Amino acid sequence: MATRAGLTERTFYNHFADKREVLFPGQDVFVAGIREAVTAAPPEQSPLDAVLAAFTAGSDWFDRHREAALRR
Repeated sequence: MATRAGLTERTFYNHFADKREVLFPGQDVFVAGIREAVTAAPPEQSPLDAVLAAFTAGSDWFDRHREAALRR
């Protein structure tokens, strides 16, 4: 990818930590939101229900990033 852009791999990694950072911008925010929602789940809730609730609450993220996901 870097070569096609006229750059060396070293130049690419000076600007980005890894390829995921380029392909999935905003991933850290999404993961942090899911983590916070699971952590905030009531203790009596099963782990699976906590994860399901977190993803359901964050489902609008998928809607907002649908076009980019389809291109990838």
